[in-house]
Amino acid sequence: MQKKVVKRDGQKDLKFTGEPLAEASNQWIAGKDQTRWTEIRIYRTDKGKYVVSVIGVTRWQGEQDSHKAEVCETAEEVYKELLTEDFEGAFLPDVAKEALEEAAKNDPAFESVRFEEI
Repeated sequence: MQKKVVKRDGQKDLKFTGEPLAEASNQWIAGKDQTRWTEIRIYRTDKGKYVVSVIGVTRWQGEQDSHKAEVCETAEEVYKELLTEDFEGAFLPDVAKEALEEAAKNDPAFESVRFEEI
């Protein structure tokens, strides 16, 4: 386990001991390098909680990267933190799905949030 500090805009940064479960980025889409993209990281702390970090990266002059991070008790809470809202309602972006898929390889708790069983 590693000591980690995760930056947050407008709040105290998060400091914890834990391990990375997943990392995903949509910097490259259809073979093109983007000028704005999202990076998602999911960690499991030594206390059994999860930290989900979402960084909005920009290369645009005059803009700054944005940093959001939340502490979650369960994989379901991580899933809810990764939902995005638009005019049609909540949805899970592809980069978030990729992060959840990788997290499921390292923690079986994430397997249940990847699918809607019918």
